[in-house]
Amino acid sequence: MNDALDGLRIGFLCNQHPTAGRSGSLFERLAPLLRERGARVEAVHGEDGSFRLNERPSWDLTVLKSESAAALHLAAAAEAHGVPSLNSAEATRVAEDRLASAAILRRAGLPVPAFCFAYLGPNRARSIRARFGSWVNRTLILKPACGHQGAGLWTAEAGEIEELAVRMPSGPYLVMEKVPHEGDDLKVYVAGGWMAAIERPFPARGLQEKLGRPADVPEEVAAAAREAGRLLGLTCYGCDFVRGPEGWSLVDTNAFPGYKGLEGAPEALAAEIERAAEERAMEEVL
Repeated sequence: MNDALDGLRIGFLCNQHPTAGRSGSLFERLAPLLRERGARVEAVHGEDGSFRLNERPSWDLTVLKSESAAALHLAAAAEAHGVPSLNSAEATRVAEDRLASAAILRRAGLPVPAFCFAYLGPNRARSIRARFGSWVNRTLILKPACGHQGAGLWTAEAGEIEELAVRMPSGPYLVMEKVPHEGDDLKVYVAGGWMAAIERPFPARGLQEKLGRPADVPEEVAAAAREAGRLLGLTCYGCDFVRGPEGWSLVDTNAFPGYKGLEGAPEALAAEIERAAEERAMEEVL
């Protein structure tokens, strides 16, 4: 049994309780490994109730497997009391801000497709042609500024964006030029020093498509994924790539994905949580 995990109290911040019918969730796969090593793991759903955060919470470490506002607030408040989070609340917030993260990665020279910001919706449809110029004739991917896992994503074929905007919920969007490509997306998953990938269609329909097929990670893709994590301050994350006419493009980055379809992912995550626990113990000694 590892001393760093033995007795460690982990607040696992989930989008919803694993008992709510989500068989095969990451919590279900990871929690038993941590408990076998002596950790006390609590599934925490921020929307469930109230939490007393005027004093240090009962956790020694939080695992931030949720992008919800409630989970981010809980993790940030716990950090203020000296409870580390994997990933940190701030890194998760920036990563889930599609506009901010895309700007950070593209400015650093990573192969992020051309994009722009636009506030779209029914009341803004008339001014689209004037604001977008030649972009109205391109195929575009429109993502809510704080979207996650493809939720709320729209595709506008060339010339369709004016018509589409009438039906879209109002809000800020990242508007990205669609990279022409054949084949499925390459989804690269990282947990500390561990990296693996699957190929799967996007959007994935049904569990089998979400599990995808194991795939090799080309050297240039691995380097880009590592740099994306460094720039965004992430330890556990995923990057989506497509291969277009000019090579690989990085089209999305997510903090703490579900790691579906990957053998060894729970073990790699457990090892990274162990590393974070050891780091925490060292800081307490110092």
